[in-house]
Amino acid sequence: RTGVGAEDPLNGLGETFRVAGREQRHMGVEFEALGELYEGLNIVATYSYQDAEITKDITFPDVVGNDVAHVPHHLGSALIQYQFLSGAMQGLSANIGFNYYGSYFHRTDDAFRFLVPERHTFDAGIAYEINENVNLNVSITNFTDEVNIFTSTGVRYSEFFFEDPRTVKARIQVAF
Repeated sequence: RTGVGAEDPLNGLGETFRVAGREQRHMGVEFEALGELYEGLNIVATYSYQDAEITKDITFPDVVGNDVAHVPHHLGSALIQYQFLSGAMQGLSANIGFNYYGSYFHRTDDAFRFLVPERHTFDAGIAYEINENVNLNVSITNFTDEVNIFTSTGVRYSEFFFEDPRTVKARIQVAF
């Protein structure tokens, strides 16, 4: 990528103007597998690897070669869903999923730079299709209530966030 925003080297004290002065190289691979293990049991699994590096910076040439901030090398997820296709429980489905986010650096420069640890969450859900017009759904995100930290950054600051705690949502969907 060319034309990535960087601090303007002509900035005076307290100025935060940005110019297109950074270049980055992103290389990686992604895999996705979808399948029906047997009737009613489906799986989706994904994995991606990305190597993102700064290749040019007109303001801070010492960051060349550093990882791009907020880009984990590894991401992955898996979801298994079972749907009852006949019998008394026809219309009922349940799923469980896993999401993985690899570690990453929260800044590109070497000042106050640290590695944000990897994190993961488990999610689950259950749904019941009463008929073609009415669907009930209950989902739980982060059901193991993992306490994870992740970051966001601006030009001269970093923000730190905690993963949302266990959250339960229920929904009734009616189509007219």
